[in-house]
Amino acid sequence: ALTAVLAALASIASIQAEEPIGKHTSALTGQLWLEEILFGHPERCHTQFGMSTDVFLQLLMEMALCGLRDSRYVSAAEQLAIFLYF
Repeated sequence: ALTAVLAALASIASIQAEEPIGKHTSALTGQLWLEEILFGHPERCHTQFGMSTDVFLQLLMEMALCGLRDSRYVSAAEQLAIFLYF
């Protein structure tokens, strides 16, 4: 009897389980992805990089003063975003 009850509860739980919703689902890449994060919802920048947009841009300026430059295919802002992304 206990086994039947547990089996019934397990089947109910599996029916009610929602399908997970993807978190990182942007179709954009590169510079467009970065612009979407920096100029979209304010919390998005903090979620992706651990800092506000203003702080990200200030850090980018400081890094540029210390020698961070655009490479042939990747901007300095993208390089910083890749480093900070989590």
